[in-house]
Amino acid sequence: MLIFAIDRTRKQSGFVSFLLFFLFSLGKHGIGTSWVYESFVMLGEIPANMMVVLIVLYLIANSLLFSIVMIVANLVVKRTAARGRINLTSVSVLVGWVCFEISTLLVSFDLAFPWLLLGYSLIDTWLAGFAPVGGVLLVSLMALLIVVGIYEVGRTRAASVLLIGAPWIVGAYLSNIEWTRPYDEVKVAMVQSNVTQTDKLLESRAPPEDRPRDTSLVRHTRITADIEEDVDWIFWPESAIPFPITASGPNVEYLQSIADHVEATLIVGTFFGMDFRDGRREVYNAALVFEEDSEKFQYYLKIKLVPFGEYVPFRFLFEWIGETLDIPLSIVESGSDRQEPFELNDVNLSVSICYEIAFPSVVVQRAHDSDIIATISEDGWFGRTIAPHQHLQIARMRALETGKYLLRTTSSGITGIVNPKGRMVKMVPPYEAHVLIETVPLIEGNTPYSNFMNSIVFKLIFENVFAAIFGSFAIFGILMQLLLTGRKADEAEEEVLDEDDWGDVRE
Repeated sequence: MLIFAIDRTRKQSGFVSFLLFFLFSLGKHGIGTSWVYESFVMLGEIPANMMVVLIVLYLIANSLLFSIVMIVANLVVKRTAARGRINLTSVSVLVGWVCFEISTLLVSFDLAFPWLLLGYSLIDTWLAGFAPVGGVLLVSLMALLIVVGIYEVGRTRAASVLLIGAPWIVGAYLSNIEWTRPYDEVKVAMVQSNVTQTDKLLESRAPPEDRPRDTSLVRHTRITADIEEDVDWIFWPESAIPFPITASGPNVEYLQSIADHVEATLIVGTFFGMDFRDGRREVYNAALVFEEDSEKFQYYLKIKLVPFGEYVPFRFLFEWIGETLDIPLSIVESGSDRQEPFELNDVNLSVSICYEIAFPSVVVQRAHDSDIIATISEDGWFGRTIAPHQHLQIARMRALETGKYLLRTTSSGITGIVNPKGRMVKMVPPYEAHVLIETVPLIEGNTPYSNFMNSIVFKLIFENVFAAIFGSFAIFGILMQLLLTGRKADEAEEEVLDEDDWGDVRE
């Protein structure tokens, strides 16, 4: 529909195309991320009018970025490609869409939000077979090629048949390739406590002496103590302890005692405070690992933080928003992007926290040296919306891209285990307290996509250069579109007059 609309208005001004792209993106993100309102409601202290303003700003920002990228792609394709039998409008939409997904998925900037990528919706189709080769971006590209083929079927039947059929055939073939292989196994227990986000927020905001007896920590401890089977690892979800703890505090000793008591490794989601000699304290969203009878614990500090949820992006522009809203988690700092996987008895485990499962640059790169991957999350922020299902869909794609088993532990759901093909092996019902216990294979080897994401080529092109090139490309495109809009109208008028004159002479 988008290609059809742009194609029918291609002779009009560039502003019309820009408006169509903008409205399309507005509808896509307005419906697909409607749960953002629910997340703001969970914060509890944001006025309703301010929530509306923030959501509108978010939708406008995403739609502007999408529109700019699409207009630039449209301009570049039409200025550089020779006219052939294929309509350049469909090609420009394909190029623009892929560039937009690249800009939000691989390039690191504060407002990147790679949530509604086209490839995620195809996780249960043959096209998903491209994910271990080129990630979700390649899946999106194959879907777009099929769309172009369908749209161009009246002009180029042979090429259209190829564009429509080839991705399905190749995808089906790739789906049957075993890129990685199991070599051992580990027995895990994943605690879905069903502690509500409201209870966690109340607990985090209360002083220690006023916290309720039945805290989130107490509930997780009770559920863990009731596990009767012998397991190797026990997972608690993100923010199972919803207030900052420190390495020297009593909570660390308490968590170590739990690991010793249950004779298993305990992986805990919590806020972790680090004190410095100059009196500073930095707070991180973290996963702490306590091994049985160990004197030290390991930790992972979340790298990709949620904009306006855990930090305020572009502080020089939006500092006033953080001060006005008093967002409770906006003091969280970002961890280093060079953290190694956990080493647990010769097994490497990489953990991601909540939102960062949407970034292959975080998950896939760290999974390269891991035998299994895990993500802990607090999806209670989303309420009973479509977001937990979208979040699970994204996690499934990461398992498929890496060829590793993925363990997903959440507070209220959806908790489950995903195999290297991106399929659910086992899950428990959401919004209920459960413990998922399963023996899971450990995996050796890597997919082509995982190898690429850890290559020098990727690091040089995308992590350093691409952001600057993309920004310059977008600015140049806007200026050129504005300059050429009037000129194209004049040229079109001259062409019409010339054709009329030629017709009169011929008569």
